[in-house]
Amino acid sequence: MSRLTLTIVLVAIISGGALLVDAAAAKQAKPKRASASLKLTLASPSPGACPTPGVTTYETTCPDTDTCSCVTFTGSSTGGFGKGNVAGEFTLDNTNTTPEGNCTPFFGSLVLTETKTAAVTTLDVNGGLCKATTPETGQTLGGGFDFDPASTASTGSGSITGTVDSAGSAKLKLVGAIAPVAAASPTETPAPTAAPTTAPTTAPTATPTP
Repeated sequence: MSRLTLTIVLVAIISGGALLVDAAAAKQAKPKRASASLKLTLASPSPGACPTPGVTTYETTCPDTDTCSCVTFTGSSTGGFGKGNVAGEFTLDNTNTTPEGNCTPFFGSLVLTETKTAAVTTLDVNGGLCKATTPETGQTLGGGFDFDPASTASTGSGSITGTVDSAGSAKLKLVGAIAPVAAASPTETPAPTAAPTTAPTTAPTATPTP
């Protein structure tokens, strides 16, 4: 086998190995089902959208022509997102309530801080806050959540549901699929290609003159 052929074979093997590494990384990032229970205490709404800067910029969402109000909350979390403390806020878009005035859309963000590791997970949420049919003094909450770009370790989305009583105590449930963000594979440096070796040329032997 010539040196040139050997070099080509080695480069092919190295490239194939890099592809196998990338495939393994993608397999490790497979999403898994996760759920969490939140117990929160909601403050009374204050006039205007939640201020900037807040937890993120998403909970400040309020169209210029709309009348909005801000609700802040604190509490605790258990389950698949870790056991720890929760804090956040959401803006109620009071202009776009349902025709009968029973459901109000909201845009919010919440931060979960795991007690043991101090790991922080930031979620963006949206949905509707509605007057409950029973009991009439309570409210129901439903919508969805997504990982905020500030959460660089995980990705995923899911649903958020729960109830709020007349005292502002909320019990919420998060259910979704999450996955670790796959680390970028190191760039493989291809082996240098050896130039083909040229056999030395032997000069012809001079014939002596008679």
